[in-house]
Amino acid sequence: MGLRPRPSAAVRGFFLGPGEGEKYNGPGSDSVLGRTMFRALRKLASLPFLWAGQLAGVFHLPVSVPLLDLAWAISRDGNFGRTALMGLYRQEGPEAAQAQAAAWMDQHPRPEIASWAGMLAAGAGDLDQARSYLARGREIGDDPAGMFELLELTIAFHRDDYQRLRQLTASLGARRDLAPSVRKLVLEQGLWQAMLDRQFDQARARAQYLLEVEDNQPADMALLALARRDRDPALIRRCLERTAALPARDKLYFQFLGSLAIGAADDARRSLAELRELDPAMARRAEQVITSYGGPAWA
Repeated sequence: MGLRPRPSAAVRGFFLGPGEGEKYNGPGSDSVLGRTMFRALRKLASLPFLWAGQLAGVFHLPVSVPLLDLAWAISRDGNFGRTALMGLYRQEGPEAAQAQAAAWMDQHPRPEIASWAGMLAAGAGDLDQARSYLARGREIGDDPAGMFELLELTIAFHRDDYQRLRQLTASLGARRDLAPSVRKLVLEQGLWQAMLDRQFDQARARAQYLLEVEDNQPADMALLALARRDRDPALIRRCLERTAALPARDKLYFQFLGSLAIGAADDARRSLAELRELDPAMARRAEQVITSYGGPAWA
């Protein structure tokens, strides 16, 4: 494990033009249009490597990582860099991705790299470092399609700051420029807020919207709770089938929240007791979620 090797000088010379720190002096170099065209050409040249790397990643081929790295090296596009880090994360794990993200932030800082580096730091429990990346990313450039908000949501989640989660979800709910992954997280958060606030029609609508886009097991778990409340055996059966592969601790977590939301206190107690045996930390988090909402009563 270590930092990814840089492309050879020959590759860099052919694709990248000027080296790092050098100024482009070609045609149009003195105009905004010329610089924009140069960046566009670099991005265009990188696309075959990006697509090949993404395709290789689908089949879990090791060649995916160097291909995505090359796409980033050619384009220096922040989104391509984040894609390369995600590929490295899947292939070699979070430590390798963290080390590479830190190196790239030193060499070629981009808002997208900062947001993903912050996500990795938060996932590793280093919330101070995550906040540092968030602040630095905002200094570098504009919010890349809500990725800074996603990092804020992640930090709030790891700090068990559920009031902040509610505030962020409310502020992001009306935005239409969010990246798909961010919008999905915001909608899921809003869905369970509606469940715990007992706004069941709103919760059902949000769950159905999420499921229209793609399979979504948290949405299915919300519908399962509503189906039990409405005594709808057909929907209960469908939701159980769709959530069969959900890890046991996640299933118990959502069962606990869903049971409390619909007033099934005994079911909630049983789910929480099982969750405490399986994953005490997640059980504490579930209880903190309820406390932050002023939670539905146990009886």
